[in-house]
Amino acid sequence: MAAMPIHNSYRAISSFSKVMKAVRILKYGGPEVLQIENVPIPSPAENEVLIRVHSSGINPVDTYMREGKHALSPTLPSILGRDVAGVVEEVGNNVTKFKKGDRVFAGLPNNGGYAEYATSEEKNIYPLSEKLTFNQGAAIYIPYFTAYRALVTKCRAKAGENVLIHGASGAVGNAAIQIAKKLGAEKGYLNNAVAAIGCLGFDVVLENLANINLGSDFSVLNNNGRIAVRITIFSY
Repeated sequence: MAAMPIHNSYRAISSFSKVMKAVRILKYGGPEVLQIENVPIPSPAENEVLIRVHSSGINPVDTYMREGKHALSPTLPSILGRDVAGVVEEVGNNVTKFKKGDRVFAGLPNNGGYAEYATSEEKNIYPLSEKLTFNQGAAIYIPYFTAYRALVTKCRAKAGENVLIHGASGAVGNAAIQIAKKLGAEKGYLNNAVAAIGCLGFDVVLENLANINLGSDFSVLNNNGRIAVRITIFSY
């Protein structure tokens, strides 16, 4: 995953400025279908926050949606982008956790991140530490939440366990390495990593390419091992 800085003029929304620049797709296809256009600035609903976007994350799923190959590919025209970081511009009437000027990162389940402004529900927004840049913030939501859900919520990985991470060079895999390290787990990154730990096998396997590796994953698990499979749903 990469984070794309949004060259926002940081203008305040006023009665004289109700439009923003956004990257939209009018048809499915390759990168050439991405078009920069002027579109209306969205208004936050009662439970939503309007974010002035400083950086937008680019995920592999964005490319699948752009090509129309994902089961959740949006109707057209559409603004893609599911990860952003920026500053709160406006809040809905029922929002209680954030105020204008707060630094935040957010997930956008309905897309919209490739723009100067984006809205998301309060439940999908989190404070961004001053220690992190906006580019770093835009790379948190999907990769780190996915890795945490797989290792901690589902597999309940803990200190001292042996964890095998397939696809450790990708965004989710990289996040999983950091989470496993924080948990105190022992990590492996290759199909034959079981050789390094002898006959004990792995306690947890995070599988990012199940169509290739899942069969061999079972052969390296110990008796109480768990496998978390990350999937992408395609539509043809």
